[in-house]
Amino acid sequence: IWGDSAQQVIDQISPGDREDYDLNSIKSLTFIGGTLSDNPLLTDKDPAYKANLLAQDETTAMQLLKGRWYAAVNEDELFNYTSLQDIFSNTHAAGGEKYITADIAMEGSDLFVVVVWDGWRATHFYVYEKGDGKMVLDKMLEIKNRHGVPGTNIAFDSAGMGNFLRGWLKSAIDFRGGDKPEEEDGTKVLFKNLKTQCAYHFAQRVNTWQTFLNVDDDMVQERIIEEFDKHRKTGFDASNRFTMTDKDEVKSQLGYSPDYFDALTMRSIFNLRKKRRRRSSK
Repeated sequence: IWGDSAQQVIDQISPGDREDYDLNSIKSLTFIGGTLSDNPLLTDKDPAYKANLLAQDETTAMQLLKGRWYAAVNEDELFNYTSLQDIFSNTHAAGGEKYITADIAMEGSDLFVVVVWDGWRATHFYVYEKGDGKMVLDKMLEIKNRHGVPGTNIAFDSAGMGNFLRGWLKSAIDFRGGDKPEEEDGTKVLFKNLKTQCAYHFAQRVNTWQTFLNVDDDMVQERIIEEFDKHRKTGFDASNRFTMTDKDEVKSQLGYSPDYFDALTMRSIFNLRKKRRRRSSK
């Protein structure tokens, strides 16, 4: 029996048994949350202690290893919520080649979001309310040159308004989320489309703390977390392929387009695509 005080415990004991207990017979304890690194004595005595924690289920491992005591794994969760909280402090995430991903917007309330990457570290964000074709092209070229990113390491959403960039950024990846997924290690994978595949791939890295977003603005952080949290696993479609929440449904829940989500998850295309498809000259 648990209570916030010894008297609360006594009050919960059935009247017939209560005479066997007094306040001094109730044990009191205090829980002090911490991580494994806060208690090095455990690994000093048993070097395999950390390995034993990692062998537990995901929730238990996060609680005992990372101190996420309220962590829970929902069956429909694509991005673990507690891992999303860490995405802005994972400064240990690996650097590497430079990339640019961009979600294009030239009308409506959508944002034009450009992300510069150093490996899996999103180092710079450029966000614009929207603009005409010339403005979008000028900004893309300006950011490309400023950060020294080769054209082959650029991916942009070519659906709708981004389609015009194909003629100017000819070596870049014109990302079409509705395309069929990429083969992984020569094996066909069961995802509804390329966008879903990239989201699942990105989620794997987020959920294992391998991605860092250099964002200090609290409001932007909250927006990014909200956009990612609204994307959920939705089971399988009629063809037995993995699916996630449809973009229109996410927009209706948020009240705006998930532009950060689209620009960020696009980063996975560089790992998934081994050979770029040759574009048609038409």
